[in-house]
This record gives sequence, structure tokens and C-alpha cells, in this order.
Amino acid sequence: MFIWIIIIFLLCIAFGEIYLAQKKNGYEKDLVIGKLTQEIDNCFGKNKMIKSNDFSVLNGNLRIINIDGDTLNLSDVIFSKTLVFRYSVMNCGACVNQEIENIRRLSTEHKIDGRIIFIAYYKYLRNEIIAYRSMDLGIPIYIVPNNNLCLEIERYNIPYYFTINLDFIISNTFIPERINPNLTDQYLETMFEKVLFN
Repeated sequence: MFIWIIIIFLLCIAFGEIYLAQKKNGYEKDLVIGKLTQEIDNCFGKNKMIKSNDFSVLNGNLRIINIDGDTLNLSDVIFSKTLVFRYSVMNCGACVNQEIENIRRLSTEHKIDGRIIFIAYYKYLRNEIIAYRSMDLGIPIYIVPNNNLCLEIERYNIPYYFTINLDFIISNTFIPERINPNLTDQYLETMFEKVLFN
């Protein structure tokens, strides 16, 4: 009888060890899967965000303010398929400045008149005028008074590009990255060579 108790006790210990080992392996496997999922989200999260904004429709009656302080509707400034650079004074300043330099470079290589606009947010119109004059690009800039285009991407507080057509449908949303300026160059070239003029 005593031997059976010892055998049962040893079997319980063995099964317990097996159970704990499987649980540990499962936990480690969950950690690996979780880490991989996080890496995928880090790599592709922006792409998901980008795609979720494409084919959204902006309100043509969206109120915007021009450099002279006049209030207009978005429909008053979109005459053809247009590239929009959207930014805010609250975005990373160096990121915005880099994009302005990218656009400056593009403007020397392409005729961009009427095909690109800035939609920005400045708390004070005076600051917008100073910023606009310092750009010296001749590209129209419009202020969104409430700093919101009602797109999902707006909540991330980052500068981005998109194209908009005469039906105010958004496409080709793109988030530039300072660490990869060549990608922005490719995007801008593609927009002006294959998208905006077709």
C-alpha cells in the first residue's frame, strides 16, 4: 500500500512538471507571437492608417481661411486633382520644414501651379503669414480654424500628404518620415508624373 502511495505521489509530481513545462512553453510562445504582432504593427500600422483614410470624402463646404484672412469653402480652391500637404503648427517643426524643402525641390523640377496646396493650422493668422512668407514657395496655404479635417489620421498629430479630386474624394495618403527622405521624393515624383496630370 505504501508503495502505491509513493508511485501515485511520483506520478502526480511528474504530471505536474509536464503541465508546468507546457504552460511555460505556451506562455513563451504567446510572448513570441505577441512580440511578432507588435513588430508587424510597428511596420505596417501606418499603412493600415493610410488605407483607412483613402476614399474618405471631405466636406466641400469645409470652412478654410486664406492668407488674406478671407473665409472660403474647400470647394472654392479645388479646381482639379490636387496634392495637399496637411500640417499643423503643433507637428514636429523639423518634419514640416523638411517637407517644405522637398516641395521646394520639386517645384524647381515640375510646373506645380494650382496642383498643390497647403492645409495648415496656426492659432494666429499673423504667425501663418510670417511662416508663409518665409517659405517663399508661392503655393496657396489655407488654415483650418478648428485644426480638424475629420479624418482618422488627424488624431495622430503628424504631417501628411493626400490627393483630392473634384468630388472631394481622398486618395494616395502618405505619411513622410524624416529618416527616409528618398521615399518622400519617390512619392512626390509619382504624384506629379503619374497621378495629378492624368
